[in-house]
Amino acid sequence: MFEIVITIIYIFLTINLIYWIFIFSKVSFYNSPFFRKEQATAKIDETIVIIAAKNEQENLEKNLGTILKQDAKGFSVLVVDDHSSDNTLNILKKLQNIYPHLYVLKNIEDKGKKHALSFAIRHTDKKYLLFTDADCYLYSKNWISKMISLFEDDKKIVIGYSPYTGNKILSKFIRFETFMTALQYFGYTLSGIPYMGVGRNMAVEKSFFISSGGYKSHFDLASGNDDLFINENATKKNIAIQLDPDTFVYTDPPETLTSFIKQKTRHISTSFRYKFFHQLLLGLYSFSHIGFYLLLIISLFFLPVFNIIVIWIIRLLVIYLSSFRAFKKLKEQELLAILPVLDFLMFLYYVVIGIIYLFTPKNKWD
Repeated sequence: MFEIVITIIYIFLTINLIYWIFIFSKVSFYNSPFFRKEQATAKIDETIVIIAAKNEQENLEKNLGTILKQDAKGFSVLVVDDHSSDNTLNILKKLQNIYPHLYVLKNIEDKGKKHALSFAIRHTDKKYLLFTDADCYLYSKNWISKMISLFEDDKKIVIGYSPYTGNKILSKFIRFETFMTALQYFGYTLSGIPYMGVGRNMAVEKSFFISSGGYKSHFDLASGNDDLFINENATKKNIAIQLDPDTFVYTDPPETLTSFIKQKTRHISTSFRYKFFHQLLLGLYSFSHIGFYLLLIISLFFLPVFNIIVIWIIRLLVIYLSSFRAFKKLKEQELLAILPVLDFLMFLYYVVIGIIYLFTPKNKWD
């Protein structure tokens, strides 16, 4: 029994560390292409930022200005109101009086984020579509220019980073979970296996979006306008990664654990539509993380504590060395101080989110 448990622990440890060493570490050593302002400037007039909003009057009033004030002459912002019942439309009309490059559409077709975005895309003749959400805001005025600067050669999709803010205990865990998710989709993309991005910070060439069918294959799902589109259409040649801090799109974290779990359950509800190979890779990593900690806890009853601590420290050391630069690159280095705690919480999170997802109905766009 003793030998079997030790063997399985080492198997889980090996699998887990393979991910960290050969996939996630790629983010640490990746540098975004050199920014050529003149190339970006030539694309500004052909760029539009698209936001789908439903009952977002407070967020739009608070955040939209940071997007409208970008240092890029000639761009447009299009907000599509998806059947809001609050004061969203009136807020947008007031903002239009201040910002002439703000355009507003009212979705008159089917409800839902994908339908709203598709409706907006059909009503623009711009070449480059830059997506974000109403609850997002920017600290830099170079987001647009630096994102679209990567549309070169055969690049049709650009994905960026969208971190959460906050210093409360829950906020720090949400930031870490978001960092871990980014480490995975950036790491896989750099490994030639792109599988997702986040709609809070993503750009697509319109002609490519149309020719690929847009969201048609998954209109039946409430979520997935970002990850499923990329999962179906991205290749190692047509996607680019932008990790310049000027392009980070920020948002406030959910205020309660319940709202966070609900949000994440909705997000992962699309994963069963991922390509099987992607599901296998993602599932194997989560399984190795759960299995490692589960057996480590069980082994406390019949293994010397010192041995267990050594195994645990070895894994943490490899994680630290593999991701230290990535933490700095994504401006989350302060989380390194509590990495052991956050890593254990991720084990609990993987268990809880999986159980809840099995018994939770799919959520609608609201």
